[in-house]
Amino acid sequence: MRLTDGRHLPVERATMHATTGSGPGGQHRNRSHTRVELRLPLTLMGLTPAELERVRGVLRHRIVDDALVVRAGEQRSQHQNRVAAEERMVRLVDGALRRDPRRIATRPTRASQTQRLEEKQRQARRKAERRVPLDD
Repeated sequence: MRLTDGRHLPVERATMHATTGSGPGGQHRNRSHTRVELRLPLTLMGLTPAELERVRGVLRHRIVDDALVVRAGEQRSQHQNRVAAEERMVRLVDGALRRDPRRIATRPTRASQTQRLEEKQRQARRKAERRVPLDD
């Protein structure tokens, strides 16, 4: 499957393990091995060392024994769950590699400064009204 930058993520090399699903669904859910777990070792992803470190950091809760683990069990079919797990894996890796553009610092507008100061004055008056007046 393809990442958004055009590179190929070899999800076909991921090992698949099928288990019975959990939750409601009756006999089909309890006896059919439709829930899918995919494991793709990070070394097979074809990423640079810097990208691998980024994936390890962002997806650390999904990495077990240096392999990315993704589960899918929403569908009734093992094949549909495998496809869903592969798509989820690509989305996760894509999201981990995406870098947000740097924010360019801007000055606050005059209106926002005025609004902030007015709110400070309103809050100060509110608190001053709560105080017990001092008797001389």
